[in-house]
Amino acid sequence: MGTTPGDCGSIGSSVAYALNLSPSTLSAVHLVEAMPEETTAAARAEAAARLRTALDLFEAGVEMMRQRLRRDHPDLADREIVARVGAWLRDRPGAEFGDAVGRRLSWPPRSE
Repeated sequence: MGTTPGDCGSIGSSVAYALNLSPSTLSAVHLVEAMPEETTAAARAEAAARLRTALDLFEAGVEMMRQRLRRDHPDLADREIVARVGAWLRDRPGAEFGDAVGRRLSWPPRSE
């Protein structure tokens, strides 16, 4: 069964949708647990807090886009709003190749 933005109240549900993951797959705990063993508990807690903040900001951006679409197109059904938010997350208008400054490189890098 597919995931849609907002069908889960957890942090990162829109991130999970954008990456086509189950919301339960994406959690700060799982990502912090992947840190090297020698990482201190304080460093893990700080990393988890930073990740939660980043995911909260992402969710806020997705919600703002959802509200903008609703304002601009009050006649659209909820399913169409969800579809447009999903398209926006996948297509990234204005940042098709990422947010970084500089020239685009292929990945993985070619060995020379």
